[in-house]
Amino acid sequence: MHRKKVALIGWYGKGAHGDDIMEIATKRLFERVAEDKDLLIDWVDEKEADLVVVGGGTILGFDTMGLYGRLKDISVPLVFFGSGVRKKDGKVGFMDRRHIKYLFRKAALKGVRGELSRGFFQDMGIKDVEVLGDPALSFIPRDVNSLPGDFKVGVSIRCMGKTGEKQYADNETNADNIALICEWLAREYGARLFFFDLARNIHDSDREGIDMVMGRMRRLKDHTVIPFETDTPEIFSLLGQMDYIVSQRLHPTILGWAQGVPHAAMEYQFGKTEDFMRTIGMGDLVVRTDKFDLEEYKKMARMIFNERKKLEEDSARRIEELRAKQVLFAEKCLSLKV
Repeated sequence: MHRKKVALIGWYGKGAHGDDIMEIATKRLFERVAEDKDLLIDWVDEKEADLVVVGGGTILGFDTMGLYGRLKDISVPLVFFGSGVRKKDGKVGFMDRRHIKYLFRKAALKGVRGELSRGFFQDMGIKDVEVLGDPALSFIPRDVNSLPGDFKVGVSIRCMGKTGEKQYADNETNADNIALICEWLAREYGARLFFFDLARNIHDSDREGIDMVMGRMRRLKDHTVIPFETDTPEIFSLLGQMDYIVSQRLHPTILGWAQGVPHAAMEYQFGKTEDFMRTIGMGDLVVRTDKFDLEEYKKMARMIFNERKKLEEDSARRIEELRAKQVLFAEKCLSLKV
């Protein structure tokens, strides 16, 4: 069996399950494709690699990863797999645009996570960019124990740290709004709430966010916290058991829809949730956090409950198309010669 040394670069291992699930899903996808090609992948540093894959996440723009410094001089094939664009104050700075443009022209294959990301590159004159969807779409859930409840609602709230990173609404406003949604779902539908603790790092603490929401709820009954210490594949497999999801984070939204759980998405930063929802044909089911209105949210949620089967079918069809594109893209990547 032949061996291929591959470097996967992304914001992984930084205390966020949403980022780590992209690494897990990407590596497993490439390994499955490699096995069919009689290849064995060795995951290595980019200095040792004969293929460099820049993975998913909002890692292009604002120089989040310092990618240009790491990759400008590599001589092996470079590919982008489901990457997204991050903008500061709605813009990408001149030097970041210059660095991104250089790397994308250097790349042999260019796959981004959504239509909005592709539009950014097309505006810069880079046309050969393919929409792959988020790498997490390739995640294969585990068999896990069943959680209790007749109507289970998964809740994910991000509490920002003190790093200066902006979001559309502040922590207190987001906690107020999510508490209102949870109270309504508990009162009207008897929801059992499952709070998913998905991040602990310098940027944010979901545990603080959970405590803020719980402190605002006048009626808190039948609730469970899924702890941060839960294994990443397990925590997202448990998310797939939900009947509905209230998430300020992107990856619970992605993994919810990918596992057949339609819900209204919350756009909170950089347009990345809207990017995903548009890409699966559900762009009308997005609520921006700084424009939240409870009555409008209720109307949207009730429509989802009433049309769940159709939404499941329509989104599943688009998600399967994206998964198939990811497989073909991985095959092309592994066929590139040094």
